[in-house]
Amino acid sequence: MLPTYGEVNARLTVPLEALDQIRELAQQKRAKYNRVLAIFFVVNVISTLVSLSYQSYYFIIGWIIFIIVWLMSVYAKRKSAEQYRTMFKREVIAPFASKTVELCASLQDSDKHIYYCNYYPEDRMDDHWIRNCKLFDFTIDRTTGEDLLIGQLGLTEFRFSELTLVEITKSTDSKGNTTTTNHTRFSGVLFVADFKKDFSGITILQSNKVVPPDSGLFKKMFGSFKQYSMVGSSRAAKIDINLESEEFNEHFNVRTSNDIEARYLLSPNLMEQILDFKKSHNEQIDISFVDSYMCIAIASDNNYFEEPMHKEHSAGYRMKAVYDDLKFFFSLIEEFDLNTRIWSKK
Repeated sequence: MLPTYGEVNARLTVPLEALDQIRELAQQKRAKYNRVLAIFFVVNVISTLVSLSYQSYYFIIGWIIFIIVWLMSVYAKRKSAEQYRTMFKREVIAPFASKTVELCASLQDSDKHIYYCNYYPEDRMDDHWIRNCKLFDFTIDRTTGEDLLIGQLGLTEFRFSELTLVEITKSTDSKGNTTTTNHTRFSGVLFVADFKKDFSGITILQSNKVVPPDSGLFKKMFGSFKQYSMVGSSRAAKIDINLESEEFNEHFNVRTSNDIEARYLLSPNLMEQILDFKKSHNEQIDISFVDSYMCIAIASDNNYFEEPMHKEHSAGYRMKAVYDDLKFFFSLIEEFDLNTRIWSKK
């Protein structure tokens, strides 16, 4: 069972004072630059009006200086933000992720139960996992991502990261002009966990009737039958099946390359767990069972594991937000009972 926020927080010493000091110094520096820029702006406006009345152009020098100071302020702000971001990820997210997983250990565990989590803030899921999960059946021309977490919770190995997958298309008009367009086909998190069973086929569950939570009334009324993340069913899973649960069929389009295996895999208990998870989250959730892994693509506009330096929150809020993000993903292992599967690999 996942530990509570209080249990994790009590076992960690996080340098919140150092983080707050970075924020405070950055705010002071930003305020100083703003005052200087305001003075320069007023002086430049006056000098411009006076210079133009005498047909002089010396005021241009003042505006050049103003631009230089403005660029310096932008650089200083970005440098402070990057310093804060790096420290926040290293000193808050990394230890919170590691300790949250470690505290899941139980006295009833066997020698095979292992608990660890490594965090790589600048890395993303390897192309191998993106390609082999069979959830993204479109051309991927550019892949970006961050916040890669790899570990094992009990018997279940896992990895996940934020991803943005872009397809680039080119079109040429009648005059020979070429236009290049970037299409963001998926933005969210790809979660991969060992399912403890070697699958002979591929089974894919694709969400039905999903509308983004921030959609306007028009989209909610007329766009409710459109997918908003561009996750597609793999061409390798060609058999479209209906399961015993009508409610499950309403929420998911199920395709597979092995009908018998898919029906055996999607037991009433597992379907109920997937439905409960789907109902409790408004994002589009697509799932595949391939090789020996359960892959979950969660389409979302959220930028997880980030704490913008300009936000004015208490230290407790920042820590709790990190825990909530981690709990959301680690709970996938518990919600789908991946540590208690009765199957085993060959």
